[in-house]
Amino acid sequence: MTIHLAAVVLVLHAAAGTAAAAKAPVLREADAHVRMIDEATCEVSLALTLDLPERLVVDHRLLLYPGTTVSDVAVSGEGVTRQAERTIGTTISLPIGIDAGTRRYEVSYRVAQPQAWSHRCPMWLPDVPTDGIGRTVRVSASLPPGAELLPDTFPALTLKGPGGEADVVLGHIPAIIRVLYSRPGDRVSWIDRFSRRRLVDVAAVVFLVVAFVIRLAQRAR
Repeated sequence: MTIHLAAVVLVLHAAAGTAAAAKAPVLREADAHVRMIDEATCEVSLALTLDLPERLVVDHRLLLYPGTTVSDVAVSGEGVTRQAERTIGTTISLPIGIDAGTRRYEVSYRVAQPQAWSHRCPMWLPDVPTDGIGRTVRVSASLPPGAELLPDTFPALTLKGPGGEADVVLGHIPAIIRVLYSRPGDRVSWIDRFSRRRLVDVAAVVFLVVAFVIRLAQRAR
């Protein structure tokens, strides 16, 4: 009888935990589009869909590199109220009041950065997690006219034809995306064309193979 009672308690406890998790705020979907104006300037349109059990003020954070300026900030959507943003450490905090239920809203802005941080564009991240299961975040980017996408983008974008549009589907919103590209007439090193990531991977494989051969040679002595 005691064992059965303990089992019932465990089941009720698990059900209560599941119900509580179901009521937690969740980022259901995100669609981020980045338009690269040039190497140091980007415009972002970030559409977010959140499930909220009650009206909440959701903080959104944007990572700032030294010398970064953010302008043309706009928030739109039914049931959302923008509050004043403020700088906190190396981030900008943008609180947004959002009504309960499933709400879709958009945050748009423009970022200009020094050349030291060129090709990078920060994302305004809501303080609400995804469900951790699905890949519901789409990140897309449009390049300047005539630009060629290079391999070392982050996250790894896939070119969608000759028009300079590229995208990727993820399980979370990245804090920074890096859209590396070249324009006609640019001098691009062979490393950038081949990909520094691939070069590191190849070097790691070669190192492992050489180490394995040396180990075999030592055993054969």
